[in-house]
Amino acid sequence: MFGFSSAASAGSYSVSYNPYASVDWGSTLRCQSEHHDHAYDVGKVTALSNSGYCAIAFMTYSGDYRPTPYAAWLAAGSPNPDPGVPTGWVGYRRWPPEEHGAPALPLNSLRFYLPGAEEVGLIGGTPQSPRHSAHMISIGLSEYMEGAGCESCGNEGSAVRTDNPLGLPATHLYSSNSDFIAKSIALGAIPVAAHPNGPVDQLDSLDPHPLAVEMYNNYHALKDDGSAAGVAGCPGAPSHYIDEMRAVWDHLLEVKSPRIWGIAVNDWASAWTPLGSSATACWPEITEANRDRGKTQALVTSYDLESYMAAFAA
Repeated sequence: MFGFSSAASAGSYSVSYNPYASVDWGSTLRCQSEHHDHAYDVGKVTALSNSGYCAIAFMTYSGDYRPTPYAAWLAAGSPNPDPGVPTGWVGYRRWPPEEHGAPALPLNSLRFYLPGAEEVGLIGGTPQSPRHSAHMISIGLSEYMEGAGCESCGNEGSAVRTDNPLGLPATHLYSSNSDFIAKSIALGAIPVAAHPNGPVDQLDSLDPHPLAVEMYNNYHALKDDGSAAGVAGCPGAPSHYIDEMRAVWDHLLEVKSPRIWGIAVNDWASAWTPLGSSATACWPEITEANRDRGKTQALVTSYDLESYMAAFAA
């Protein structure tokens, strides 16, 4: 996690804020964590705990409720824990995790869970890529929020959504990225812009600005490593997703605030990814060296959620 800003002159840099200045290195504990890793079943959680993680989010997508019968959920092959009631797979908040199928803790290195999910329905996709809307990771958010009243709400990115099937209060409904950021912060979250590859100014209009931006995402880095050129749906090799994310972060440090953290995540490519298999046609073969490259090391005073959130915010 970084908090520096490049100076205006080429080749020179200045430290705008040093988050480690007050750290007591003699008593500080290191907590390896994962904010954006789709670990939503026992097997994935166990694999992460065996790989040295101290804290993870028991999460997948959220914020776009679509009622789905439980039988259809199972027929689709979803391993997600579910209480057996009609629900949408992205409209279900699994908190506290232990009450929704997650293993009890401590489990090897894993000491506590982080509230959070990958929130969809913020900024609609483009006609060329309607499903790739801008997402946010909501670390610290234990309550369910939903996009409503916005253009291209949801992961499908087409219609204006105006219904409120769960009867959520206005504090839990958002109609834009900025609206989500403000309301999620009020509910205790630290929002993170997920995989912001694309134009450097894509997040300039956000107010308040996000407190963190993914500047490394291992799922996208694997595509950079060796995209399957010529395969339908895959970017032509080589792709430059990570360079684009870092460019967005550098730009935000200059135009918005030097206190916007750049963090690293795994996303869909993590320690739980089976070795010797290609998770998608666009990836190179998953190896021990490349499946778990995006992670955060938080410096905490104790292994618990309160200490973690304080350390991350500081």
